Amino acid sequence: MLAASAVVLALVAPAAEAGAQTSTPPGTLVTLTGDQPGEGYGWAASELADIDGDGAAEVIIGNPFHTDAAGTFSGHTDVRSALTGDVIYRFIGRPGELHGYAIAAAGDVNGDRAADFIAGAPGAALSCGNNQQAGRAYVYSGADGSTLLTLDGEAAGDQFGGAVGSAGDVDRDGRADLLIGAPCFDGVGADSGKAYVVSGRTGRVLRSYAGRAAGDHFGIGIAPAGLVDRDHDLDHIVGASDAGTGDRGLAYVFSGLTGRQLVVLDGGPDTVDLGWFFVAGLGDLNGDKRGDLYVGDFNGGPGGDGRGLAFVFSGKSGAVLHQFEGDAPGDGAGPGRYAGDVDGDGRNDVAVGSYLSSAGAPQAGLVKVYSGDTGALLRTYVSTVAGENLGFDAVGLGDVDGDGHADLALTAASGDRVYIVSSTAGG
Repeated sequence: MLAASAVVLALVAPAAEAGAQTSTPPGTLVTLTGDQPGEGYGWAASELADIDGDGAAEVIIGNPFHTDAAGTFSGHTDVRSALTGDVIYRFIGRPGELHGYAIAAAGDVNGDRAADFIAGAPGAALSCGNNQQAGRAYVYSGADGSTLLTLDGEAAGDQFGGAVGSAGDVDRDGRADLLIGAPCFDGVGADSGKAYVVSGRTGRVLRSYAGRAAGDHFGIGIAPAGLVDRDHDLDHIVGASDAGTGDRGLAYVFSGLTGRQLVVLDGGPDTVDLGWFFVAGLGDLNGDKRGDLYVGDFNGGPGGDGRGLAFVFSGKSGAVLHQFEGDAPGDGAGPGRYAGDVDGDGRNDVAVGSYLSSAGAPQAGLVKVYSGDTGALLRTYVSTVAGENLGFDAVGLGDVDGDGHADLALTAASGDRVYIVSSTAGG
């Protein structure tokens, strides 16, 4: 059982500080920067409902490779106004724990009607077996920044907190509950992985989902799936990047009400690490009154060429509704999820980052926004800053600047920058 006390494994470790910034993506409203070169500012980003009363969403930014005075990766997590860029809260991790490796909005955990949030601190990156920390997750109050829960993994090396998300109100106590992944948990075999549904009120484990085989890394991606089975309870999606045929990866969708497995998502023979970190609910895109799903694979591509793949799956059948891929081998497409309604058709659109793309400059990166309905390309944001890796993460924030159109957070973690951009711009 987890102890209550007072995303993902990594894509690639961030490079040293990118060269001097020469431009920003089209439509940039605000540029947010880290305070320490190479800290991975923007390793992960998430939207957070307005907590400072300015009428716009906030953005949570994870920076797991921030180093402390002793040189360990303590990490830190920022909550910043997407409108002004002001830092609302900053949380510094303990020595070596990689605070901010995974972050997410948590919903209202303590019943004060303010949006709360969760940060994972798994203690390691890149692979299982390279540390002996159990991992940890912190839940913070959106109202005042106080720590509501500190949750610890079960056993050394689990990397608990490698992925985090909101579970909805599973136990019907009026408080939001939590999803936490431990991809290196040794269950049915070494590193089979595990995912937990945890009470937001008490920190007690309400339910767990388990990997099927040794080495599955189940729990390496985790998120609310939306309303997939039409029972009006938020369902859950869990990625297992080395599960299934050829260890290519699968994503599993579970009922939030009962824990029953609803559907298994398989991207086919060109996938390599499907479900590593980037899984999400998208809402109903095809009009069948079931929530549909996003799953990325930044290492996938024909023959394993690393161009990257991103899928939109039907929540009802598991069929692929849309498939997107990088423009060239090695582009690393797949980081991303929902963009908000960019084209005004009443349905979520999809943001897909290609963080290693050299379209604008060597490994500068880019982000494309596609219609969630038709799959048509709507916007392209290309970086011209060599090595900054734009598209390391990408997520919709709603209408930040009040112009009636959706805006987005696009991260460039190797350049230690996060851009808030307007969806009315882009190529």
